[in-house]
Amino acid sequence: MSKHQEDLVVPFPAGEVLGACERAAGALGWRVTHRHAGGLTCAQGAPSPMATGNPVTVEVTLAETPEGATRLQLHGRNFGFGPLQSSYVKQRMREFAAAVEQTAARDARPSPTRRGSRAVLVNGVPLSDEQVGHLESTYRTRMQDGAYWYDRHCGAWGMQGGPTLGFTQPGLDLGGPLRSDASSGDTGVFINGRQLHRLDVQSLQQLGPVWPGRYWLDAAGNIGFEGGVMIGNLWQLAQQRQAGNSRSGGPWSVYAGGGVVAGDGQGGLFAQFGDQTWSNW
Repeated sequence: MSKHQEDLVVPFPAGEVLGACERAAGALGWRVTHRHAGGLTCAQGAPSPMATGNPVTVEVTLAETPEGATRLQLHGRNFGFGPLQSSYVKQRMREFAAAVEQTAARDARPSPTRRGSRAVLVNGVPLSDEQVGHLESTYRTRMQDGAYWYDRHCGAWGMQGGPTLGFTQPGLDLGGPLRSDASSGDTGVFINGRQLHRLDVQSLQQLGPVWPGRYWLDAAGNIGFEGGVMIGNLWQLAQQRQAGNSRSGGPWSVYAGGGVVAGDGQGGLFAQFGDQTWSNW
């Protein structure tokens, strides 16, 4: 078994940092397997095909300092031996620690540009109450406060730092430009400039092989390499797979209560409500 420990101090109270740990885990595609007052345990989702190590488990222990900051100890481990596995655990621990620090700082940062009683951000830019109200009336749904990313080219959207949760009308004049790190991806697969989350890649792999590279995708599902011609259509591939799996059950999703629950039809489950994410993929 390979192990690694990371220690860090975050200048915020333990209660806030604990929540930041959960949100950071969700953004990375990890799932929280155990919670308690002094910390939590998280398990890494299925690594990307390019990963060189086995899935990692991290135990997070929190202790508040007299100054009101929080000291964290991250104990990571996986099943494996040798320098390759040890290096993989170390990398994942540093990635997890950085995500916790960034999430805690983002949560504590005031939003001086907020324009109303709602707190809805799209691609890093807050929407006005009028914009939120128009979206809710147009699509007849309640839009939960939170930070979202939105791809104007194909209509894909999700929570900031997370995978794709659905598709809506493309070309909407919402928020700022889509950032490459909108999903905190590390897969080397880019679509319309966004580096895909590991769960996005795993979903695409249900349709066929996925290679690292930069691609474009339009609202009709047509896809191709950046600057190149169309090489396929994702919607047609999805329909073909669904037809082939009609007896055993194919991918599915249900939107309710301000969140989404989805499955790949083969036992893989994903759920996201607000900024809380869980997956066994």
